[in-house]
Amino acid sequence: MKKDLLTLSDVNASELKNIIFLAMKIKKKPYKFLHKLEYKNIILLFEKPSLRTRLSFEVGMKELGGDAIFYSKEHSTLGYKETYADFGKIASTYAAGIVCRLYEQRNVEEIALSTNKPVINALTNQHHPMQAIGDFMTIFEKKKKFNVTIAYLGDAKNNVTHSLMEAAKLLGAKINIACPPGYEPLKEIYEENKEHTEIFRKPEEAVANADVIYTDSWMSYQISPQLLQKRKKDLAKYQVNAALLAKAPPACLVMHCLPATRNQEITTEVLEGKQSIVFEQAANRLHSTKAVLLKMLR
Repeated sequence: MKKDLLTLSDVNASELKNIIFLAMKIKKKPYKFLHKLEYKNIILLFEKPSLRTRLSFEVGMKELGGDAIFYSKEHSTLGYKETYADFGKIASTYAAGIVCRLYEQRNVEEIALSTNKPVINALTNQHHPMQAIGDFMTIFEKKKKFNVTIAYLGDAKNNVTHSLMEAAKLLGAKINIACPPGYEPLKEIYEENKEHTEIFRKPEEAVANADVIYTDSWMSYQISPQLLQKRKKDLAKYQVNAALLAKAPPACLVMHCLPATRNQEITTEVLEGKQSIVFEQAANRLHSTKAVLLKMLR
């Protein structure tokens, strides 16, 4: 029976921990895994821009002995001459798995239903499971535990927030969300994960007992540029800066999934400060991606 990773609801707690622990082993001794996916290919169907995700899948497959073929929706007939199901049926005859970075979750799900090969969600507007896996790997490396408190600040109607909430439920962590009204997580995702999630309006309350402060861009890919000024005004007090960091415990770490708009959602001082683990977090995407590929394609 094939296994997809469309959201983190597709794995249980044990499976998620196994992926994270495997990622840490790969990071420590990458040479031991050089030929594990030899002669296997994946197809990367991307509709959104990408740095860490695309590179982690392409480099990851090559370092595991396989290969990755990048296919941009921009140069395809998807959506007007060809359905997503058609794409899934054809692409799966050429490769061991399909990786999708698309706007709509329903399109990834349509591809998954059309094929008997594994499908991995590399980001949609609603979910970003690959990010959350790498994030909790980084947290475990630093804190030696999963049951941490993460204060997420800013726009929480966000794919990263949603996947962090799902991971927190599986791993026994807590998410303190600080956001203004109208920027809360999607209702259905909040309801599924509310036992591990609390919403605050005052950022200083959310960070008071935090092990990690986390933020993301205020202007995600699906947000219209015309809304920038409104969002900057609405979210201004949720900026991660030195004054806010001083209200968190001294051992609190700072995370950001990148790309960051410096001095908007986070100041350069904090992003590059001694409590930031942002660039280690980004580097770990390679190792966690390799772990997911090994678990799903072998």
